[in-house]
Amino acid sequence: MIKQALVILYLLLNSFHSLASEPDTLPRKSGIIFKLGGYGIGDNLHTSFNSFALASQFEIAFGEKITVNLGASIVEGLTFYSNDLIFSADLRYYFKPIYILKRSRTFSGTYLAPSFYMIGAEGAANELPFSNKDFPEDNRTYVMNYGAGFKIGQQYQGFIDFGLFAGIEKAREYTGTNYNHGRYFKSSVYPMVSSYGKLAIPVGNKEFNTLLKANLDQKNHKGQLIKFGLNDAFSFSKKGAFIHPKIAYEKALGNSGLSMNIGTESIIYRAKYFDVAFEEVSGSPTFSEKPFLHQYLEFVFTPQLRYYFSHKNIKKNGSNLEGVYLHSSAQLRSGTEEVKRNIWYYDKFSEASFGGGLGTQHLLMGNILLDVHASLFRNKNRTFFGGGIDFSWVK
Repeated sequence: MIKQALVILYLLLNSFHSLASEPDTLPRKSGIIFKLGGYGIGDNLHTSFNSFALASQFEIAFGEKITVNLGASIVEGLTFYSNDLIFSADLRYYFKPIYILKRSRTFSGTYLAPSFYMIGAEGAANELPFSNKDFPEDNRTYVMNYGAGFKIGQQYQGFIDFGLFAGIEKAREYTGTNYNHGRYFKSSVYPMVSSYGKLAIPVGNKEFNTLLKANLDQKNHKGQLIKFGLNDAFSFSKKGAFIHPKIAYEKALGNSGLSMNIGTESIIYRAKYFDVAFEEVSGSPTFSEKPFLHQYLEFVFTPQLRYYFSHKNIKKNGSNLEGVYLHSSAQLRSGTEEVKRNIWYYDKFSEASFGGGLGTQHLLMGNILLDVHASLFRNKNRTFFGGGIDFSWVK
Protein backbone atom coordinates (compact mmCIF):
# COMPACT_ATOMS: atom_id res chain seq x y z
CA MET A 1 0.00 0.00 0.00
CA ILE A 2 2.90 2.39 0.81
CA LYS A 3 4.48 1.70 -2.57
CA GLN A 4 1.21 2.48 -4.34
CA ALA A 5 0.86 5.70 -2.33
CA LEU A 6 4.37 6.81 -3.34
CA VAL A 7 3.61 6.11 -7.00
CA ILE A 8 0.44 8.21 -6.86
CA LEU A 9 2.27 11.02 -5.03
CA TYR A 10 4.96 10.96 -7.76
CA LEU A 11 2.26 11.28 -10.44
CA LEU A 12 0.67 14.18 -8.54
CA LEU A 13 3.99 16.02 -8.37
CA ASN A 14 4.57 15.43 -12.08
CA SER A 15 1.10 16.81 -12.82
CA PHE A 16 1.87 19.82 -10.64
CA HIS A 17 5.13 20.47 -12.55
CA SER A 18 3.29 20.33 -15.88
CA LEU A 19 0.54 22.71 -14.75
CA ALA A 20 2.93 25.09 -13.04
CA SER A 21 5.04 25.39 -16.19
CA GLU A 22 2.10 26.62 -18.29
CA PRO A 23 1.87 30.35 -19.04
CA ASP A 24 -0.31 32.21 -16.53
CA THR A 25 -1.75 35.67 -17.04
CA LEU A 26 -2.23 36.18 -13.28
CA PRO A 27 0.70 37.14 -11.04
CA ARG A 28 2.37 34.15 -9.37
CA LYS A 29 1.84 34.21 -5.60
CA SER A 30 3.14 31.67 -3.12
CA GLY A 31 1.99 31.06 0.42
CA ILE A 32 0.99 28.48 3.00
CA ILE A 33 -1.90 28.19 5.44
CA PHE A 34 -2.78 25.73 8.18
CA LYS A 35 -6.48 24.80 8.47
CA LEU A 36 -8.06 23.21 11.54
CA GLY A 37 -11.80 22.60 11.70
CA GLY A 38 -14.77 20.46 10.74
CA TYR A 39 -18.42 20.43 11.77
CA GLY A 40 -20.74 18.87 14.35
CA ILE A 41 -24.34 17.67 14.45
CA GLY A 42 -25.91 16.52 17.72
CA ASP A 43 -29.69 16.90 17.51
CA ASN A 44 -30.87 13.36 16.75
CA LEU A 45 -33.15 12.57 19.69
CA HIS A 46 -34.27 9.17 18.40
CA THR A 47 -30.94 7.36 18.07
CA SER A 48 -28.69 9.72 20.06
CA PHE A 49 -26.39 9.43 17.04
CA ASN A 50 -24.13 12.41 16.51
CA SER A 51 -21.90 13.10 13.52
CA PHE A 52 -18.79 15.22 13.40
CA ALA A 53 -15.69 15.96 11.35
CA LEU A 54 -12.25 17.03 12.57
CA ALA A 55 -9.55 17.79 10.03
CA SER A 56 -6.12 19.43 9.99
CA GLN A 57 -4.58 20.45 6.68
CA PHE A 58 -1.69 22.38 5.17
CA GLU A 59 -2.33 24.09 1.85
CA ILE A 60 0.75 25.27 -0.02
CA ALA A 61 0.37 27.68 -2.95
CA PHE A 62 2.74 27.66 -5.92
CA GLY A 63 1.30 30.64 -7.78
CA GLU A 64 -2.19 32.05 -8.15
CA LYS A 65 -3.80 28.88 -9.49
CA ILE A 66 -1.86 25.85 -8.15
CA THR A 67 -1.85 24.51 -4.57
CA VAL A 68 -1.08 21.24 -2.81
CA ASN A 69 -3.41 20.36 0.08
CA LEU A 70 -2.09 17.78 2.61
CA GLY A 71 -4.07 16.68 5.63
CA ALA A 72 -5.47 14.18 8.10
CA SER A 73 -9.10 13.84 9.16
CA ILE A 74 -11.56 11.86 11.25
CA VAL A 75 -15.21 11.89 10.15
CA GLU A 76 -18.03 10.13 11.99
CA GLY A 77 -21.26 10.26 10.02
CA LEU A 78 -23.94 8.22 8.34
CA THR A 79 -22.76 9.11 4.85
CA PHE A 80 -19.10 8.39 5.64
CA TYR A 81 -19.77 4.87 6.97
CA SER A 82 -16.90 4.95 9.45
CA ASN A 83 -14.72 7.17 11.63
CA ASP A 84 -11.25 6.09 10.55
CA LEU A 85 -8.18 8.31 10.57
CA ILE A 86 -7.60 9.24 6.92
CA PHE A 87 -4.54 10.87 5.33
CA SER A 88 -5.13 12.80 2.10
CA ALA A 89 -3.32 14.72 -0.64
CA ASP A 90 -4.94 16.99 -3.26
CA LEU A 91 -3.36 18.88 -6.14
CA ARG A 92 -5.68 21.85 -6.68
CA TYR A 93 -6.05 23.93 -9.81
CA TYR A 94 -8.15 27.06 -9.17
CA PHE A 95 -9.73 27.81 -12.51
CA LYS A 96 -12.14 30.46 -11.22
CA PRO A 97 -10.65 32.69 -8.48
CA ILE A 98 -13.13 34.48 -6.22
CA TYR A 99 -10.71 37.08 -4.90
CA ILE A 100 -7.46 38.38 -6.41
CA LEU A 101 -5.11 40.24 -4.08
CA LYS A 102 -2.08 42.30 -5.10
CA ARG A 103 0.44 40.93 -2.60
CA SER A 104 -0.55 37.46 -1.43
CA ARG A 105 -2.55 34.31 -2.16
CA THR A 106 -6.25 34.26 -1.22
CA PHE A 107 -6.83 30.47 -1.31
CA SER A 108 -10.29 31.25 -2.68
CA GLY A 109 -12.09 30.01 -5.76
CA THR A 110 -13.55 27.07 -7.65
CA TYR A 111 -11.04 24.27 -8.14
CA LEU A 112 -10.47 20.89 -9.78
CA ALA A 113 -8.18 18.49 -7.90
CA PRO A 114 -6.71 15.03 -8.42
CA SER A 115 -7.07 13.47 -4.95
CA PHE A 116 -5.58 10.52 -3.08
CA TYR A 117 -6.37 9.29 0.44
CA MET A 118 -5.48 6.26 2.58
CA ILE A 119 -6.41 4.83 5.95
CA GLY A 120 -4.17 5.66 8.90
CA ALA A 121 -6.01 3.79 11.66
CA GLU A 122 -9.41 2.13 12.06
CA GLY A 123 -11.91 4.03 14.21
CA ALA A 124 -12.76 2.89 17.72
CA ALA A 125 -15.66 5.18 18.62
CA ASN A 126 -19.34 4.35 18.15
CA GLU A 127 -19.79 5.10 14.47
CA LEU A 128 -23.43 4.08 13.81
CA PRO A 129 -26.50 3.72 16.05
CA PHE A 130 -26.48 -0.09 15.85
CA SER A 131 -22.70 -0.68 16.03
CA ASN A 132 -21.09 -2.60 18.85
CA LYS A 133 -20.07 0.09 21.33
CA ASP A 134 -16.62 -1.42 22.06
CA PHE A 135 -15.58 -2.68 18.63
CA PRO A 136 -17.75 -0.95 16.01
CA GLU A 137 -15.33 -1.75 13.17
CA ASP A 138 -16.28 -5.44 13.56
CA ASN A 139 -19.73 -4.69 12.13
CA ARG A 140 -18.34 -3.45 8.83
CA THR A 141 -18.40 -5.43 5.62
CA TYR A 142 -15.80 -3.13 4.02
CA VAL A 143 -12.64 -1.65 5.53
CA MET A 144 -11.15 0.87 3.12
CA ASN A 145 -7.42 0.76 2.27
CA TYR A 146 -7.12 3.78 -0.03
CA GLY A 147 -8.99 5.80 -2.65
CA ALA A 148 -8.18 8.06 -5.59
CA GLY A 149 -10.19 10.30 -7.89
CA PHE A 150 -11.08 13.91 -8.61
CA LYS A 151 -12.68 16.69 -6.61
CA ILE A 152 -14.54 19.71 -7.89
CA GLY A 153 -15.14 22.18 -5.12
CA GLN A 154 -15.09 25.72 -3.85
CA GLN A 155 -13.02 27.24 -1.08
CA TYR A 156 -13.27 30.63 0.63
CA GLN A 157 -9.85 31.67 2.04
CA GLY A 158 -9.40 28.25 3.66
CA PHE A 159 -12.33 29.07 5.95
CA ILE A 160 -15.02 27.12 4.04
CA ASP A 161 -14.31 24.21 1.71
CA PHE A 162 -16.95 22.00 0.08
CA GLY A 163 -17.57 20.06 -3.10
CA LEU A 164 -18.03 16.69 -4.83
CA PHE A 165 -15.63 13.73 -5.05
CA ALA A 166 -15.78 10.98 -7.72
CA GLY A 167 -13.27 8.13 -7.94
CA ILE A 168 -12.52 4.59 -6.83
CA GLU A 169 -11.72 2.92 -3.53
CA LYS A 170 -9.83 -0.27 -2.71
CA ALA A 171 -11.09 -2.08 0.39
CA ARG A 172 -10.89 -5.29 2.36
CA GLU A 173 -14.34 -6.87 1.86
CA TYR A 174 -15.45 -9.43 4.45
CA THR A 175 -17.57 -12.06 2.69
CA GLY A 176 -18.39 -14.46 5.52
CA THR A 177 -17.40 -16.11 8.79
CA ASN A 178 -16.59 -19.69 9.73
CA TYR A 179 -16.53 -20.37 13.46
CA ASN A 180 -13.62 -22.80 13.06
CA HIS A 181 -11.48 -20.91 10.56
CA GLY A 182 -12.21 -17.23 11.26
CA ARG A 183 -13.37 -14.56 8.84
CA TYR A 184 -13.12 -14.65 5.05
CA PHE A 185 -12.32 -11.55 3.03
CA LYS A 186 -11.23 -10.50 -0.45
CA SER A 187 -9.79 -7.39 -2.04
CA SER A 188 -12.49 -5.21 -3.62
CA VAL A 189 -12.33 -2.16 -5.89
CA TYR A 190 -15.46 -0.08 -6.50
CA PRO A 191 -16.53 3.39 -7.70
CA MET A 192 -17.34 6.08 -5.14
CA VAL A 193 -19.27 9.37 -5.37
CA SER A 194 -19.62 11.52 -2.26
CA SER A 195 -19.98 15.06 -0.99
CA TYR A 196 -17.55 16.73 1.39
CA GLY A 197 -17.43 19.97 3.30
CA LYS A 198 -16.06 21.62 6.42
CA LEU A 199 -15.38 24.85 8.23
CA ALA A 200 -11.87 25.67 9.40
CA ILE A 201 -9.79 28.31 11.11
CA PRO A 202 -7.04 29.27 8.61
CA VAL A 203 -3.72 30.28 10.12
CA GLY A 204 -1.26 32.08 7.87
CA ASN A 205 -3.58 33.94 5.48
CA LYS A 206 -2.64 37.55 6.25
CA GLU A 207 -5.70 39.05 4.54
CA PHE A 208 -8.19 36.66 6.17
CA ASN A 209 -9.46 39.08 8.85
CA THR A 210 -9.84 41.92 6.33
CA LEU A 211 -11.74 39.80 3.80
CA LEU A 212 -13.88 38.15 6.48
CA LYS A 213 -14.91 41.53 7.91
CA ALA A 214 -15.77 42.78 4.40
CA ASN A 215 -17.99 39.74 3.86
CA LEU A 216 -19.68 40.05 7.26
CA ASP A 217 -20.56 43.64 6.39
CA GLN A 218 -22.52 42.39 3.36
CA LYS A 219 -25.77 41.86 5.27
CA ASN A 220 -28.83 40.04 4.02
CA HIS A 221 -31.74 42.49 3.88
CA LYS A 222 -34.21 40.23 2.11
CA GLY A 223 -35.90 39.15 5.31
CA GLN A 224 -36.00 35.53 4.13
CA LEU A 225 -33.57 32.68 3.43
CA ILE A 226 -33.76 29.26 1.78
CA LYS A 227 -31.04 27.00 3.21
CA PHE A 228 -29.56 23.83 1.70
CA GLY A 229 -27.39 21.85 4.14
CA LEU A 230 -23.80 21.04 3.11
CA ASN A 231 -22.87 18.86 6.11
CA ASP A 232 -22.68 15.09 5.67
CA ALA A 233 -24.92 15.17 2.57
CA PHE A 234 -24.51 11.92 0.59
CA SER A 235 -22.28 8.99 -0.40
CA PHE A 236 -22.86 6.24 -2.99
CA SER A 237 -20.65 3.18 -3.46
CA LYS A 238 -20.59 -0.60 -3.18
CA LYS A 239 -20.48 -0.06 0.59
CA GLY A 240 -24.02 1.29 0.43
CA ALA A 241 -26.21 4.30 -0.24
CA PHE A 242 -26.18 7.04 2.41
CA ILE A 243 -28.26 10.18 1.89
CA HIS A 244 -28.76 13.06 4.34
CA PRO A 245 -30.55 16.02 2.70
CA LYS A 246 -31.43 19.11 4.78
CA ILE A 247 -33.45 22.12 3.70
CA ALA A 248 -34.90 25.02 5.69
CA TYR A 249 -36.85 28.22 5.08
CA GLU A 250 -36.54 31.22 7.39
CA LYS A 251 -38.67 34.38 7.21
CA ALA A 252 -38.52 37.51 9.34
CA LEU A 253 -41.76 38.48 11.09
CA GLY A 254 -41.73 42.22 10.52
CA ASN A 255 -39.08 44.41 12.17
CA SER A 256 -39.45 42.89 15.64
CA GLY A 257 -36.41 40.59 15.53
CA LEU A 258 -38.67 37.55 15.39
CA SER A 259 -38.45 34.96 12.62
CA MET A 260 -39.93 31.58 11.78
CA ASN A 261 -37.43 28.91 10.72
CA ILE A 262 -38.94 25.70 9.32
CA GLY A 263 -36.54 22.84 8.59
CA THR A 264 -36.89 19.37 7.09
CA GLU A 265 -34.30 16.60 7.15
CA SER A 266 -34.03 12.98 5.98
CA ILE A 267 -31.62 10.25 7.02
CA ILE A 268 -31.60 7.38 4.53
CA TYR A 269 -29.12 4.51 4.36
CA ARG A 270 -29.09 1.02 2.93
CA ALA A 271 -26.02 -1.14 3.52
CA LYS A 272 -24.80 -4.54 4.69
CA TYR A 273 -23.26 -5.29 8.11
CA PHE A 274 -22.25 -8.22 10.32
CA ASP A 275 -23.82 -9.19 13.64
CA VAL A 276 -21.31 -9.28 16.49
CA ALA A 277 -21.94 -10.91 19.86
CA PHE A 278 -19.51 -11.48 22.75
CA GLU A 279 -19.38 -14.63 24.85
CA GLU A 280 -19.97 -14.00 28.54
CA VAL A 281 -17.16 -16.24 29.81
CA SER A 282 -14.29 -15.70 27.34
CA GLY A 283 -15.36 -12.34 25.99
CA SER A 284 -14.42 -13.40 22.45
CA PRO A 285 -16.49 -12.08 19.52
CA THR A 286 -18.84 -14.23 17.45
CA PHE A 287 -19.81 -12.99 14.00
CA SER A 288 -22.78 -13.78 11.80
CA GLU A 289 -21.87 -16.13 8.94
CA LYS A 290 -22.90 -13.64 6.25
CA PRO A 291 -23.49 -9.87 6.19
CA PHE A 292 -27.11 -8.78 6.42
CA LEU A 293 -28.95 -5.85 4.86
CA HIS A 294 -29.76 -2.93 7.16
CA GLN A 295 -32.11 -0.20 5.94
CA TYR A 296 -32.93 2.93 7.90
CA LEU A 297 -35.31 5.78 6.99
CA GLU A 298 -35.92 8.82 9.18
CA PHE A 299 -37.76 12.05 8.40
CA VAL A 300 -37.56 15.11 10.62
CA PHE A 301 -39.70 18.25 10.71
CA THR A 302 -38.44 21.12 12.89
CA PRO A 303 -40.49 24.32 13.30
CA GLN A 304 -38.58 26.99 15.21
CA LEU A 305 -39.35 30.49 16.45
CA ARG A 306 -36.29 32.75 16.72
CA TYR A 307 -35.63 36.13 18.32
CA TYR A 308 -32.53 38.03 17.09
CA PHE A 309 -31.08 40.39 19.69
CA SER A 310 -29.30 42.51 17.06
CA HIS A 311 -32.49 43.61 15.27
CA LYS A 312 -32.47 47.02 17.01
CA ASN A 313 -29.34 47.96 15.06
CA ILE A 314 -31.12 47.53 11.72
CA LYS A 315 -32.44 50.91 10.61
CA LYS A 316 -34.13 49.78 7.41
CA ASN A 317 -35.20 46.72 5.39
CA GLY A 318 -36.34 44.86 8.51
CA SER A 319 -34.51 41.97 10.13
CA ASN A 320 -31.44 40.64 8.37
CA LEU A 321 -31.68 37.24 10.11
CA GLU A 322 -28.16 37.46 11.49
CA GLY A 323 -26.56 37.61 14.90
CA VAL A 324 -27.21 35.97 18.28
CA TYR A 325 -30.70 34.52 18.67
CA LEU A 326 -32.90 32.80 21.25
CA HIS A 327 -35.08 30.00 19.90
CA SER A 328 -38.00 27.79 20.86
CA SER A 329 -38.27 24.56 18.85
CA ALA A 330 -40.13 21.32 18.27
CA GLN A 331 -38.84 18.17 16.60
CA LEU A 332 -41.23 15.73 14.95
CA ARG A 333 -39.57 12.47 13.88
CA SER A 334 -40.95 9.51 12.00
CA GLY A 335 -39.23 6.56 10.36
CA THR A 336 -38.56 2.85 10.00
CA GLU A 337 -35.67 0.51 10.64
CA GLU A 338 -35.49 -2.84 8.84
CA VAL A 339 -32.96 -5.66 9.18
CA LYS A 340 -33.11 -8.48 6.63
CA ARG A 341 -31.36 -11.46 8.19
CA ASN A 342 -32.56 -14.99 8.98
CA ILE A 343 -34.90 -13.51 11.57
CA TRP A 344 -36.48 -10.47 9.94
CA TYR A 345 -36.62 -7.34 12.12
CA TYR A 346 -38.78 -4.29 11.48
CA ASP A 347 -39.45 -1.26 13.65
CA LYS A 348 -41.58 1.81 13.02
CA PHE A 349 -41.31 4.88 15.20
CA SER A 350 -42.86 8.32 15.57
CA GLU A 351 -42.11 10.81 18.34
CA ALA A 352 -42.11 14.48 19.26
CA SER A 353 -39.70 16.59 21.34
CA PHE A 354 -39.83 20.19 22.51
CA GLY A 355 -37.20 22.61 23.77
CA GLY A 356 -35.16 25.72 23.11
CA GLY A 357 -31.76 27.34 23.34
CA LEU A 358 -29.30 29.85 21.94
CA GLY A 359 -27.53 30.25 18.61
CA THR A 360 -25.73 32.64 16.32
CA GLN A 361 -26.15 32.88 12.55
CA HIS A 362 -24.03 34.78 10.02
CA LEU A 363 -23.91 35.08 6.24
CA LEU A 364 -20.33 34.46 5.15
CA MET A 365 -18.42 34.54 1.88
CA GLY A 366 -20.59 34.15 -1.19
CA ASN A 367 -23.89 32.45 -0.31
CA ILE A 368 -22.60 30.44 2.65
CA LEU A 369 -24.46 30.61 5.97
CA LEU A 370 -22.92 29.58 9.31
CA ASP A 371 -25.28 28.59 12.14
CA VAL A 372 -23.85 27.59 15.54
CA HIS A 373 -26.50 26.52 18.05
CA ALA A 374 -27.11 24.70 21.34
CA SER A 375 -30.45 23.36 22.62
CA LEU A 376 -32.11 21.51 25.48
CA PHE A 377 -34.95 19.16 24.43
CA ARG A 378 -37.43 16.95 26.25
CA ASN A 379 -39.37 14.01 24.86
CA LYS A 380 -41.57 11.52 26.69
CA ASN A 381 -38.59 9.49 27.88
CA ARG A 382 -35.77 11.87 28.71
CA THR A 383 -34.10 15.28 28.52
CA PHE A 384 -31.56 15.69 25.74
CA PHE A 385 -28.85 18.29 25.15
CA GLY A 386 -28.03 18.90 21.49
CA GLY A 387 -26.44 21.39 19.15
CA GLY A 388 -24.42 21.78 16.04
CA ILE A 389 -22.02 23.72 13.83
CA ASP A 390 -23.91 23.76 10.55
CA PHE A 391 -23.20 25.50 7.29
CA SER A 392 -25.53 25.82 4.31
CA TRP A 393 -25.75 27.28 0.84
CA VAL A 394 -28.49 29.90 0.85
CA LYS A 395 -30.61 31.69 -1.71
